[in-house]
Amino acid sequence: MAFYERMAATATRLLGNYGQPMALRRVSGATDDPATGETTGGVPTDMPTVGVFTSISADYAAANQVLAGDRLVVLDASQEPLMGDRLVAGGHSLAIVRIEPINPAGTPLAYRLQVRS
Repeated sequence: MAFYERMAATATRLLGNYGQPMALRRVSGATDDPATGETTGGVPTDMPTVGVFTSISADYAAANQVLAGDRLVVLDASQEPLMGDRLVAGGHSLAIVRIEPINPAGTPLAYRLQVRS
């Protein structure tokens, strides 16, 4: 096992021990109506993952568009989040505002998400 693969396994183990179950909800098959701006149809699929909520530092808030109530989440690399997915955690569905992969040398270790209610 290569160095970064061991790091990814360690990150997943730590998030599993100290994080909480979450899911990425992805809707497939939806259609957008350009006239109304609404999305119709689609089938939601929940992909299980594990993560932990962290605090937003002043440096991060200054460098990014952070609104009151935004939160940061570190997710394991078992599922790749996409813009348009929603994060389901603790009975709440949160919009994903920003995705920052943590992937040294091209090996995903975890993902940092900025989420919003």
